[in-house]
Amino acid sequence: MNSESRPADTLPRGLADWLAELSGWNSIDSVAECGWAGGACRVFRVQSDTVTAYLKQHPSPRTYAQEGRALRSWATCFDRAPQLLSSNRQLRSLLISSVAGSPHGEVSPDCADRAELHRDAGRQLSRLHALPFRDTDTLSYADAMVRRVDSWSDRGADIVTAPDRERVQAAVAENRDFFRDARRVPCHLDYDERNWLVAPGSSTGVIDFEHSRPDHWIADLVRLETGDWATGGESLKRAFFEGYGRSLTSDDQRRLDVLSAVWSLATVVWSVERGDSRFEALGRRGLERLENR
Repeated sequence: MNSESRPADTLPRGLADWLAELSGWNSIDSVAECGWAGGACRVFRVQSDTVTAYLKQHPSPRTYAQEGRALRSWATCFDRAPQLLSSNRQLRSLLISSVAGSPHGEVSPDCADRAELHRDAGRQLSRLHALPFRDTDTLSYADAMVRRVDSWSDRGADIVTAPDRERVQAAVAENRDFFRDARRVPCHLDYDERNWLVAPGSSTGVIDFEHSRPDHWIADLVRLETGDWATGGESLKRAFFEGYGRSLTSDDQRRLDVLSAVWSLATVVWSVERGDSRFEALGRRGLERLENR
């Protein structure tokens, strides 16, 4: 969810009818559409009397199920995260409680406590990764990674140059053994400053769980490695791992480089398909980093 909103006189009919059936929501004082620009979900901030919540309508059953599961089972490990108030499978929609605060960049892009923000985010993410979880996927992580990069390479044949695609595929092939015994854990997979909410006197709030699913724990670091840490410097990365309670080994860093390359390829393809130039630039920068290694 984003604090930047666009006025909306009414909700779409199906959402309005569903909300009217819920206790306490038969009278709405205000509605504003406030999803991220270029985001796949439609998000509405709704207010009834003194209660504010978010209605999030997903484009696919997969992301609807992912976010619903995460809010029910995983989000409670964070100090401050949304609660799932209601859900509607037919509409692929979730009614989610609000979380106080604003994304860090909207408060102060260069505030002095940015390292503390990353330290706190690392502390909380370690709790998510430590939740009891049994990986029942019959496909090994290494095999899944190969399939993923091959799929994105095929899908992006007219978007990403052949040398860039081949470099990512080669990075996966050459480092496959580093993922041989990989175990999946609960992951957020959209974990960076954009989804961390800052509020005076409070610990970091965490939002947007639509991409949450079981994955390698290092996959939760990719958005930081290619974004906030790339621009903010090593001090943010060090602070994060101080909070997380461990440091990256050289093998871990190698895994992070590989998963960052796969993420960059997928991001470029996804962004071009949706006309999201800002995200495309992030992915292109990641592919450039791989080329220059």
